[in-house]
Amino acid sequence: MRNPPVRRYGCGNLHFVTFSCCRRRALLARPKSRDIFLQILRQVRDRSDFALIGCLLMPEHVHLLIGEPSGDHGVLGSRRASNVECDTSLGNQGYATRHSRSYETRAKSMRNASLGRFVFCALVATSGCGTPSPDWNGTWKLNPGKSNYQGQVLTISVSADDEYRFDENSSTTRRCDGKERPIGNNRTIVCVKSGASVLDITQKENGIKTRTTHDELSTDGKSFTTTVTALGPNGPVIAFQTTFSRLSGSNGFAGQWRDTNYLQQHSEMILRLDTHALDIDYPGAGQHIDAPLNGVDTVVGGPHAPAGATLTVRPAGSREFLIVTKRDGKVFSQSSLELSYDGKVITDSAWNPDRPNNKSTLIYEKQ
Repeated sequence: MRNPPVRRYGCGNLHFVTFSCCRRRALLARPKSRDIFLQILRQVRDRSDFALIGCLLMPEHVHLLIGEPSGDHGVLGSRRASNVECDTSLGNQGYATRHSRSYETRAKSMRNASLGRFVFCALVATSGCGTPSPDWNGTWKLNPGKSNYQGQVLTISVSADDEYRFDENSSTTRRCDGKERPIGNNRTIVCVKSGASVLDITQKENGIKTRTTHDELSTDGKSFTTTVTALGPNGPVIAFQTTFSRLSGSNGFAGQWRDTNYLQQHSEMILRLDTHALDIDYPGAGQHIDAPLNGVDTVVGGPHAPAGATLTVRPAGSREFLIVTKRDGKVFSQSSLELSYDGKVITDSAWNPDRPNNKSTLIYEKQ
């Protein structure tokens, strides 16, 4: 070769990579094959920790625009150990070889290609390639027999001076002595204890009552019910009511508790998907989310939506969405919705970030 390309690694440049399927066969012509390839590509990206800027999938070959691994990962990482001379004349926008003009020509070719014959995507953070499948749209029913619900566990501890600590992914402390205390953003809260079986919490904003919570133990102490009431211009409205069953402890509110209403409230899920947003409705829970697909925090709406709850949604390929749920800005849970290849089943997997191996799996079937 008269002018062989100069290979440079470890310079923090971008690399334009092209490779073909075996014998130039159109192995990526089917959506299922593309999804499998993209799933493996994401796994390699996460394991090797390199930036995946863009990808172009054609039936018989692939183009990638990637960064270099952040550590000594994989082939590029091992090349880094050798002494290389980096060409810095292109600054932070340098490419894999000196032939930047060749790269620009190929990039222009990619931009001008017909989208009818391939899949193109830009990958940022955890986003995946592929246009989300229209099979997501419709009404989905929970199959409890095939599901494995771990449930959120609420831990309540009580100190000798009536300070109640509530731990459910995040921690909240309330001193139930009847005194009003500030909680920020012009809001205050007061907790009143009525005997050993009742707690009443009142929240105010700018001095006006906006929300009350009534916790009451059952007579046998094996369960307690939380009733949250929103106070608006049109009078009080019950935002939601949840019953917890005791897992540990024997006296009062102290112990571990599990939400028993979740499966019933989430027995039906309605999804509507377009190119920009995923709309999720849980009619039984009185909650809906209209989440853009760019990972922006979206407020959970509806009459029974938890206060301060937000959701982010990112596509991970055409048949999976990654979801992060937050309460008051803190991560509450992580989950994924995965659509089967026949479009008949959605698997909803959820976990606490502190306990990633303790997953709940809900199986929804299309109606």
